[in-house]
Formats: sequence, C-alpha cells, structure tokens
Amino acid sequence: MKRLLIELSIGHPRWVIVLAVLLTAAFGSQFPRIHIDTDPENMLPPHEPVRVRHDEIKETFGLSDFLVLGIEREQGAFTPEILRRVEHLTQEILGMDGVVAADVIAPGEVDDITSFLVEPDATAEAAAEPAHPRRGLRVAPLMEELPTTPDAARALVGRIHDNPILRGKLASDDGQVIALFIPLEAKSYAKSVGDRILKLIEADHGDERYHLAGLPVAEDSFGVEMFLQMGIAAPIAFLAIFLLMLFFFRRPNLVAAPMIVAMMTVLWTMGALIGGGFTVHIMSSMIPVFLIPIAVLDSIHLLSEVHARYRAAESMAEALREAMDELFTPMLYTSLTTVVGFASLVLTPIPPVQVFGAFVALGVAVAWLLTMTFIPAFAMLLSPASLEKFGHAHEGLGAPHSHLHALRRFSLRRRGLVTALLAVLLGVSAYGISRIHVNDNPVFWFKPSHPLRIADRTMNEHLAGTYLAYLHLKGPEEGAFLDPAWMHYVADLQSFLESEENVGGVTSIADVVRKVQYELLDHAPSAQVVPDRRDAIAQYLFLYEASGGDPEDLFKLITPTQDEVCLWVQMPEGENRKVQHVVHAAEAWMAENPPPTGLEADWGGLAYINVIWQQKMVAGMGKALAGSFLTVLLMMVILFRSLRLGLISMVPLTITIGMTYGAIGLVGRPYDMPIAVLSSLALGLSIDFSIHFIQRFRELLAERGGDFEAAMTDLFQTPAEALARNVLVIALGFVPMFFSKLVPYVTVGVFFVAIMLISGLATFVILPALLSYLPTRSVASRGGRIVRAGVVVLLGVSLGLAAPSGSRAQTEGTPAADAPSAGMPAPAADEIAQRAHLNFYYAGDDGIAHVRMTITNKKGRSREREFVLLRKDLAEGGEQRYFAYFQAPADIKRTAFMAWKDPAKDDARWIYVPALDLVKPIAASEKKSSFVGSDFSYEDVSGRHWSEDTHRLVREEVLGDRPCYVIESVPKSEDYFVRKVSWIDRERFLPLREEY
Repeated sequence: MKRLLIELSIGHPRWVIVLAVLLTAAFGSQFPRIHIDTDPENMLPPHEPVRVRHDEIKETFGLSDFLVLGIEREQGAFTPEILRRVEHLTQEILGMDGVVAADVIAPGEVDDITSFLVEPDATAEAAAEPAHPRRGLRVAPLMEELPTTPDAARALVGRIHDNPILRGKLASDDGQVIALFIPLEAKSYAKSVGDRILKLIEADHGDERYHLAGLPVAEDSFGVEMFLQMGIAAPIAFLAIFLLMLFFFRRPNLVAAPMIVAMMTVLWTMGALIGGGFTVHIMSSMIPVFLIPIAVLDSIHLLSEVHARYRAAESMAEALREAMDELFTPMLYTSLTTVVGFASLVLTPIPPVQVFGAFVALGVAVAWLLTMTFIPAFAMLLSPASLEKFGHAHEGLGAPHSHLHALRRFSLRRRGLVTALLAVLLGVSAYGISRIHVNDNPVFWFKPSHPLRIADRTMNEHLAGTYLAYLHLKGPEEGAFLDPAWMHYVADLQSFLESEENVGGVTSIADVVRKVQYELLDHAPSAQVVPDRRDAIAQYLFLYEASGGDPEDLFKLITPTQDEVCLWVQMPEGENRKVQHVVHAAEAWMAENPPPTGLEADWGGLAYINVIWQQKMVAGMGKALAGSFLTVLLMMVILFRSLRLGLISMVPLTITIGMTYGAIGLVGRPYDMPIAVLSSLALGLSIDFSIHFIQRFRELLAERGGDFEAAMTDLFQTPAEALARNVLVIALGFVPMFFSKLVPYVTVGVFFVAIMLISGLATFVILPALLSYLPTRSVASRGGRIVRAGVVVLLGVSLGLAAPSGSRAQTEGTPAADAPSAGMPAPAADEIAQRAHLNFYYAGDDGIAHVRMTITNKKGRSREREFVLLRKDLAEGGEQRYFAYFQAPADIKRTAFMAWKDPAKDDARWIYVPALDLVKPIAASEKKSSFVGSDFSYEDVSGRHWSEDTHRLVREEVLGDRPCYVIESVPKSEDYFVRKVSWIDRERFLPLREEY
C-alpha cells in the first residue's frame, strides 16, 4: 500500500488532484441538505426508557416546555402602567406562532380561586333562606381588568401569595418581579419566540427590566450561537495555522497544500455526515474546528522531512520518496491511534456523541489519505524556480531544535529526578481524578455576563425556580387519587419536597383541593388541609370546574380518570448534582414512607433529562476510554514488537490525561460534556508524539550503531522540531476558541491547548529518561518493519468503530342560492334570531331532560356525567329557573346545580355540595365558563339572548333535507367569540347547526 500511494501521487499528480477536487465537489453538494438539531434532549435515543417516560408524562398531562419572561423593578413591578404593558405584551404573545396560547401563565390569563360576596338584590328570594350563605366560589382570571390605582395593582401581589397554585410562579413575594410562563409547541420555537418578545419590549417599556430565561431558550440560543461561533472560530483558526506554517517553511505556495488538505478534510467529512442523513447536533458542529488542526499534523511531519532532504536530493520526487518512505509507518500508526481515540466515542450511549466520534475518526482517516496523496501531487506540480531557496540550512543557536536540546540534556542528566517527578504527578493526578464530580447546566454554557445568565440569576433569586421537573405518580385503578389516603400521600410528599434546599415550590392537585375547601369554608385556617372524605375531594374538583375553572388546567395535575397525578417541582438551581439530590431525596422519602399499594412513581422534565444523559455520557466515556486505551496499548506493542516499549509509549498519554483531569478535580471544576469529549482527544493525539518519537529514535539508533547519545541528539534535530511544530500548530488552532461567548468552546480551547503542551513536554522530557533505562539492543529497530497482519486487523477494527450506527366542522349544507322560498320574502334577520331563540329555549312553560354527557379531552380520555335537567319559565323570553341534579359518577351523586336566568342581568347560580351539606353561590359573570367541565358554556345551556348580537341574513340553504336561513351573528360588544353562523330551520324556526 505504501509503494502504491507514493508512486500514484508522484507519478500521476494531475490525476490525483483532479480526483480530489471532484470528490470534494461531490461531498460539498450535500451541504444544502443539512438538518440542524440543538436539543440536548436528543442526547438520548428516542427509545431510551427515561425519555419515553418523559414524553408520556408530557402527553398524559398536556405539558409543554416553557420560556419564562421576568419583569423586574426594585420599587415594585405591580403598577398600573407596568401591568398595562404586561397585558399588551401577553396579548401579542398569545398570537405568536409556536406558542400554546391556551396554557400561557400571565396575570390576565391565569385563573384564581376566590370567594365573593353575593349582592342582595341579585339573590333576594334565595337570601331569605338561612341555608344560603352570602359568600360564593369563583374561578376567574386573576386580572380580569387592568387596575387603575396603585393600591389595586399591589393587591394582586397578595392574591398571588394566597394561592398556592400561583405562589412563587407568577410574582415574587415582595412584588418586585412579575413572571410570564410561555409554553411552546416545540422547543425549536424558543429562540424565534424569544426574539419576537424582545422586539416588542424594545418598542414599549419603562424603567422596568425584562429577563428571558428557561432551559428551552438557553438550549435553542446555544444552537444559534454555536454555529455563529463556528463560523468565526474556524476561519480564524485556519488563518492562524496558515501564518504559523508560513513562518516555519517560508513558502506560501507549498504551505497552501496542507491548508487545502484541511479544507478538503472538513468538506469530505461534513458532506458524508449530511449526505448520510445524520443531524448536525451541538457536538458535530465542532467537527470543523477539531479537524482543521488535526488535518495538518501529518503534513507538518512530511514537509519538515522534505524540507530537511530537499537540498541533498536530486529532485522533489526523490525528496518526497525518501520522506514518505521514512514517515509512512509512524504516520499510519498515529492516524490509526487518533481514529481509535475518536471512534471509541461510538461506544457511548449518546447518539450525538457517537456521530461526533465516528465522523471525526473518518475525518482523521481522510486527512491521512489526502496527506499521502494530495500533498506530494501538489508539490510535484510546483516549479523548481518557486522552490529555489527551499530546504534545510543550519540555523544556528536560534533554531527551534537548539532549544529542544536543553530539554534532552535535562531529561538524561536528571533522569532520576524526572522519574520521581513522574511518580509524584501520577499520584497527585489520581487523587484529583478521585475528586471529580459530574455536573452541567445548559444555562451555564453561556458566560456570566450573558443576558441569559443574568436572567437566570434574577428570576431564580425572586421566584420559586425556572428549572422544572415532573414527579409522576400512577395509581392502580380509576379514581385512585380521590381516596383520601392517596391524596394525603401526595400532599405529604409535596410538603417534604418543599423542605428541600433546592426546591422553591411544588404544585399538585392537593393545592387545588385545599384552596377550594379554604374558600368554601370562609378562609378558616383549619380548612387548608386535604379532606378525609372521598366524596368531598371529588366534589371540590367538580366544584372547581362548575365555578369557571378550565378542566384542561386541572388535567395538568390529575388525569380525568383520577388515576394519575403530576407534581410540578420548581428548582432555583439547575445543576445536575442539585437536581439529582432532589430526586434522590424524594426516592428516599418514599422508601421510608411506603406509598399506598400499587403506586408507581417516575420522573420527567428537562432538568431531569439533563441529569440522565450526563450520567450515561460519563459512564459511556469511561468505558470507551478504557477500551481505547487498551486498544492503543496493543497497537503500540504490535508496532514496536516490545511490551516494554509499548508501555513506555503510553506514559505521555497517561500523564497528560492524569494531569488534565486531576487538575479538574483539584480545582473543583465540574466534569461536563466538553471535558468528557476531551479524553478521547487526549488519547488520540498524545500517543502520536510517542509514536513518532520512539519510532524515529529506534531508526536513528540503528543507523548510529547503537550509540544512544548520538541517536538521541539526532532525534532532537529535525524529528523533534517537527513534533514541536505540531504542538504549536494544534495549540494555536484552538486559541481562537478562548474568545468564544460560549463556555463549552472556551473549555475545549483551554483544555486542548493544555493537553498539547503537557503531552509535548512529557514526550520531550519523560521519554528520553525512560528510554535511557532500557538496554540499547532492546530498543534498536530494524528499519521500522511492522507486523502487517496486526496493522490489517487494527485498521479493520478502527474502521469498524468509525462506521456510524445508526376545527372547523365539515360543511353539511348544500348551497341553495336558487332554492325556492315558497314565493314569500324572508323575515328580517333579527326576527329570525328572536323566533329561533324563543322556540329553542322557551318551548312550553317548562321542560325536563335526562342527560348523559361524555366529556372527552384532547388526549382522548373520557369521563361521564349523568344528570336530570329541569327548566321553569317565569315569562316568555324573560326570566327562567334551571335545576340540574347529578346522578353519576357516584362521587358527585346528589350534587345539585341551580341557575336563575334574567336576560337583563348576569345569571345567579348556586351549587349544593353534599359532602359539606352546604349551598354555595358560584360566579356567573363569565359567559364562557365551562358548564361542569364540558365544552359547553353556561350560556349554551340557558341560552344567549338574541338581543346581544347584530344579525345578518347571509343566504338560504338546504341542510340535509331542511331549507334553512343562514344567519351571521356578531356580538355588539367585545365578547368571547367574534362571529357565529347559524342554520335556522325555515319552517320550524329551530337552530339546526351553529358554527363559531
């Protein structure tokens, strides 16, 4: 293979270059197909159990990932003017693409559970009975109207604090911060929604400060910043390496060759990744910055050797043959070991890390191939005139290798000290490694001065926490959590979690039950507990819905079948260790306090997902590092055909990994994703220097007839100079990352430079000392021959590792513009609407209906309601009385609902709660309030008065076989719908269909 590559590149340079260019164009053509994904959740494969459970929890309870917008003002954020701006901003957010408008938590959107005084004139007849108390239950938006006075604005703070469902979420206790929780249809909307919000704020703000926080916006923003930083860092690294190589070799035309190889390597690798259908994730976005320095390593060795031989050779072809023959074996092995180091990442259980490792390994192999073919072909096409002054000349004491000789002399003369120092460093490193702790937080991927970090600090200092985890509890049967024992367990678990240091607040269905009871029993302190009766719990939840509460809000805490609940755990700090501590504390509490029989518990939420993938990554990295370490050791034994030399060659690698990661443990820096990946880099590159050093030394020792001193002196000339240049080139290639705005990139840059400097210094100082202890004849080489079978096997293993694993209702009517009208003109639209209203809602003087209602939510889960509905008319088109007596399900049996309807006033409503044997008024001002948790409103049941709308006859149409008037109705004042279209039977004046 060696001879084939050498003669192909030297004998047919033009064909080699043309083929390389064509392949580059082919791979480059794949770039328009790029698919980018910056979601850390995808660090876990879709079938990973914890991710499956997380998705199931979100689906079961209709949960979304949130952005958190904070409005801060030290003098107090609850002022009429700020609340006006907040309400305007909220309305704009509700209309944004990607926002789940129905679930936005904001002062004007979130419901509050309160009691209210009944006006005497509205309940004169009912108030005469002692059984009717004067306070009722109401579930309505916290801020129904904008406050007009400072006192009214500040009063909202107290209401938020008094509601455990809102406390710590919507505002700080001191009123300095207001929070809006903005749910997203998908996390990919986070950055775009956040940017639109910031633009709205710029257009209308006062002296208050705005903060945008939350894991989704941090993760999505990181993705955008990531590619921006790569677009800046890669060209700067490219330029820096080019200038340094130009300083070394002084020939721009020749130095251009390795830079072209670097570009081709990146294009081939990324083109293969994209063309293979792989997603460009956070990890794979860093491939270009990794490959650019790595791709020029072999080029530097080759050019250094050609530079040294060119003057003495008869031609460029001869100099290339000699240099390539000399370097082929060490360059092959250094590339193979780097491939193994990166390909070991395929053994981790994290798909993006697998893709990163596989394709960097592929890129290293591509760089080696192009170095062995393109560089010689390129050099062959250069004219002799352009290389007139190219070639090695004695550069005096200022030559780089002159400084390297000082390291050689120190190593050999102080070998005992060097050996002792090595032992000490390994011991200290082992201690430091033992102190390493795994921790990460996507928000901390940004520097402390970044707006996201400032927002994170501010919001979590004032509120319950922006880091959210879900504790999911599942019972064995329907209605399990209506059992007081189960609901008490939820409340007790919630209370324990709230006592944990890193828990700012917990929300559960127990909060709703306790709040309803507290309001029903006129704020009695003893009422803030979970009741001990099953029917009371069921009726409180029913009453919540009957009083205007949105059942979909309720179902974010408990399923419609009451067999599953979800506790929302808010944490002010999102580092993995602190989140994990909360999880372990909850599990320990549940172990010490056995739950009711059949209870199952699991966790979900972004904060918890981050903990799991970090744990899996670290465990996978450890196994991958151990496996690749042993593989590289085996390769060294095969290459040098000596166990002792194989072990010695691993020393610089070992000391580099030990010192780097030992320092991490000693300084207390968390072990996170970037640092974990660096272990493979350290392994793959640190061994390169040992291979070149030992292989070339053995050859020189054989040439010098076993003279150790002479061979070592020769080694510290051109070969060591090439190694030193490699250290400087790679280190310089990562220096631009020091100035990134993203902490992981800074980390990679700093530690990569440290790895290069440590491994280079270890090679020049430790290896000479260790080699001096071996008998000369055991070190001497026979010209660098290798065990070919071993290379074939290892190459196959490496390439194997590098392979990636892999409503609107349907229209029923038939247009009948020409339908006959029996020769009579149509009545006026108002008359049609009035007659339809009277015929439908005032048929006869009274009415009775037996109703079975099946309520199915968005998730397809159903529950039943059975009741008898009675109606009594007091005046045609005027006052009515409605009475509903519920018969099923059993937990709400005997619950009764009564409404007095007066078209001139709001309805007066009462509900009888049999568990308490109490009659309580419920609010009636909200026309759109759900009727006992169904999609019907109270107005649908008792009828919207025709005079509240402006009506227009649109057309006549046949619906089924019935001729109809089609009426459009528009509210006369702002209401809960914009327009309604009704199909009114032309003969009987009954509404057959309505569309809103």
